Amino acid sequence: AITVLGALLYALCGAALTGVRWSSGLHALVLFPVILAGAERILAGKKPWVFVASLSLLAIVSYYFTYMVLVLLVLYLALRVCMVERDRGNLSLKVFLAWTGRFAGLVVLCLLVAGFALVPAAFGLMGMDRLVDSATEVPLLYGVDYYRNFLLGFLSIHEVGSDTYQGFGGMAFFACMLLFVRRDKNRELRAVFVV
Repeated sequence: AITVLGALLYALCGAALTGVRWSSGLHALVLFPVILAGAERILAGKKPWVFVASLSLLAIVSYYFTYMVLVLLVLYLALRVCMVERDRGNLSLKVFLAWTGRFAGLVVLCLLVAGFALVPAAFGLMGMDRLVDSATEVPLLYGVDYYRNFLLGFLSIHEVGSDTYQGFGGMAFFACMLLFVRRDKNRELRAVFVV
């Protein structure tokens, strides 16, 4: 029941509903949970094909979302590998680096599979005027309004700024609050949530 509730919150959140306006944004929303499920299968000792197929498909349809998913995936996997190997009593730098190498190899495989779509996209990207002719400053931190809007986005569909739409809905906000109520419980889940 909790999984179904979580899936409904994810599928019907404001960020997902902005896909009605910008349908190509749905690719990552659909494939990211599948990529994570594939990563979890690998961590459980199963075959990597779900991970490879879903990440390759995302790389074929969107180089931008692939980049963003890979950033989140690095953080998620670093945490999950430590959690899984600690539970097995096997956490060490050598084991961590072995997992890092395995996932890095799988990511390279995915990018090679998607190469027929990524290479032309890269050439097109390099030829864009806004990329070549102008320099963009990216601040280390956003302004105060960005973070205020970020918090408001937990309650409704809200444009945070910098082309970021967010909206998790009141029920998801309530679930996030419950996650942090008891300090002695759900430490790992809280850490994954923050990542």
